Amino acid sequence: MSLNKYNVEIIDPHIHYWNPYTTPRSVTPAVKLFGRFPRLLDRIIRMAQPQETIDYFGNTTLFTNSYLPPVHLDNTAPYRVTGVVHVQADWQAKEPVDFANETAWLDSLDRPPMGIVGEARLNDVANLEAVLDAHEAASPRFRGIRDMLAYHPSKGIHNFNEREEMMTTDPFRQGFARLGQRGLSYDAFVFSHQLPMLCDLVESVPKTAVVLNHVGSPIGLGGPFANEFGLTPPDRLKIEKEWHKNMKRLAQSSHVYVKLSGLFMHILGWHHLKEWQTPITATQAVSFIGEHIQFVIDTFGPERCMFASNFPPDLVLIDFPTLYDAYFTIVADMDQATHEALFAKTARRFYRLTD
Repeated sequence: MSLNKYNVEIIDPHIHYWNPYTTPRSVTPAVKLFGRFPRLLDRIIRMAQPQETIDYFGNTTLFTNSYLPPVHLDNTAPYRVTGVVHVQADWQAKEPVDFANETAWLDSLDRPPMGIVGEARLNDVANLEAVLDAHEAASPRFRGIRDMLAYHPSKGIHNFNEREEMMTTDPFRQGFARLGQRGLSYDAFVFSHQLPMLCDLVESVPKTAVVLNHVGSPIGLGGPFANEFGLTPPDRLKIEKEWHKNMKRLAQSSHVYVKLSGLFMHILGWHHLKEWQTPITATQAVSFIGEHIQFVIDTFGPERCMFASNFPPDLVLIDFPTLYDAYFTIVADMDQATHEALFAKTARRFYRLTD
C-alpha cells in the first residue's frame, strides 16, 4: 500500500540504467565471457576490482546484472512513478565524443528517461564543445553533465576522479562555466570533505545550475566504514557537525539544489550498526535517515530538494517501496505543496522536464 496520501506525482530523478551485455562498460568483457556462470563471474569480478570498490558498492551484481526500464518499473510498485532522470553510468568511451553514445542509447530505449545527465570531462577544454554538441544531437532529453569529483585520500575509499582538487583547476572551472552558458546543469558528486571546494566553485561561477548528488555523501555518517570513518558515536557526531556546517554554506548559493538520495549506500555505514536488520523496514529506515533528511529540507527548502532512489546502488540495502515509504513518513506532517515539490516539481523545474 502506498503512503502517498496526497496522491502527488512521483519522478525519480536519479537512476542508472545499465546493460553490460550490449553496451560498453568496464565489466563488459568479463560479463560476455562468463555471464552464464554467475559464481565464476563473481570470483573474477572480485579478483579484478580493488577491495575498496567492492566495499563501496557492496555487491558485484551491480556490475554484472542489467538494470533497464522494465526492471525499475517493477521495483517501484506499488508507487506509480511518472518518469526518471538517468545519470551517467560507467560508459566506456574510446574518444571524448563517444560519451554521447550513452545518451543515444538511452534515447533509443522503449521507455526512455524523461531527462538524461550525460558524461563529459569538463577540464578537457579542447573537446568539451564537441562532446556537448554530440549529447544534444543524440537526444532532446539531454539536460546536463555529471563529471564525477568524489575523491578521498584514504586507501579504503573508492575514488571516482584522479584528483581531489579537480574542481579548483582553471580548465575545470572554464568547462563548468560553459555548461551554464549553454543552459545546461551540473550534477555534483563529491564526498562531504570536498564540500568547501564545491562551495568555492558555485560561489565563483553562479550562472551554472547545480544539484548536489546524495546530500554530499558524508562518509561514516551512519556507522563504521573502511575501518576508519564513523567508528564511534563521537566520530559520527563530528562528521555530522562538519557536514552541517558545509551544507549550510552551500545553501547560501540559491542556484544549488540537493538530491535526497544515496543515504543507503554502503559508504554511510548503516549496515554495520548492531541495530541494522535484514530486510530493513520503513520504520527502521526513518530512524536512520529521518533527522538528516529533515535537516537538508530545513536548510535548502523543499523548492530546492528532490527525493530520488539512486537505484540500483541503494537497492543493495533497501527496496523502492520501503525507501519511499520512509520518505513519505518523514514528510507526513508537511503540506501538499511541500510533497509536490519534493517528489516531482523540484525535479521538473531543475531539469526542465516535460511529458
